[in-house]
Amino acid sequence: MVRKLFTVATSFAMFAAFAATTVPTEASAGARSRSVQIVGPGGNTGLRERSISRSQGAASASRTVEGRLGHGYTTSRQHECANGTCTNEKSLTTNSGKTWTESGSLSAGNGSANSSKSVTGPNGGTASREGSASWNSEGGERSVTKTGPNGGSVERNTTVTRP
Repeated sequence: MVRKLFTVATSFAMFAAFAATTVPTEASAGARSRSVQIVGPGGNTGLRERSISRSQGAASASRTVEGRLGHGYTTSRQHECANGTCTNEKSLTTNSGKTWTESGSLSAGNGSANSSKSVTGPNGGTASREGSASWNSEGGERSVTKTGPNGGSVERNTTVTRP
């Protein structure tokens, strides 16, 4: 029993030491990439590549996946934050050339916040969402407008008063 506990404790200590050396720290944040190729029965192949880049207040990533018969896609993401505003952009493109994109932003400070998001599909249709909120010690207000790809929109306003 003692030997078993010693083995478990030793294994845990070795894992902890390994994990401590492989976990990235703030100072080691930077670019990383990985590529994996798979060969299956009958010579079918697949490929997956990924790259990530991080810095203070920003991050980006891309991924490419290729399957048999030319099927595949590429995605990319970018995220940045500075001076109380964060922006985010994403895209997905298939090997057949169809692309979807998404972009958004959020800013906040001094009792208010604003957000926006826009999504565009492969046929050019765009849907969006705009929102704002403000608050103080007496309550708050929120407004959201959603617009669909056909141009129709819906607006919602909410007011909250504290007792």
